[in-house]
Amino acid sequence: MNPGVWIREGDFDWESFGWARSIHHFARGVGAARSGQLQKARQELHVIEGLLAGLPAVTLPYWREQVQVHIDAVRSWIVLAEGKEAEALALARSAADREDAVDKHPVTPGEVLPARELYADMLLETGDFESSLEHYQVVLEGSLNRLNALIGAAKAAAGVGNAALEKEYREVIRAQTRAGNPDRSGIAQAL
Repeated sequence: MNPGVWIREGDFDWESFGWARSIHHFARGVGAARSGQLQKARQELHVIEGLLAGLPAVTLPYWREQVQVHIDAVRSWIVLAEGKEAEALALARSAADREDAVDKHPVTPGEVLPARELYADMLLETGDFESSLEHYQVVLEGSLNRLNALIGAAKAAAGVGNAALEKEYREVIRAQTRAGNPDRSGIAQAL
């Protein structure tokens, strides 16, 4: 699929809502970067940058800031995959801080992938278990029982050697996913 094409055009005027389109390309960009598909991730990043540049002047500052967070987050994972760990962590932290600095728009659900959670994922991936755990805990304060944050927090707790906390997170994961698919990525390891 062409990265510049929106999944479902339909009859809706998506061109007037670049911030909404950005969510789609953000998810694709992060996924591509984290799975080593850097060319695809760069294409998605380019689309998001174009969406930011094309936002109408009347766009709420909240949405403009969210698109910038998407850019910073995708770029951070690309930079990490390029082996520039310090730069990647700085970008990821910046994205998390930017997202945290604005109040969530009242008519939106939670973030698709909170920038703070992505930063915690990156810290976990780079072996900073203590900082990773702290950031997952911040995510869980705002999004109680968010599954990816619980899985990450359990891994980070194991990384710092806190078996009791790891067990506590794993119990919540088991209770939350009892009726779900135990083969889902991350769940089998967390159980």
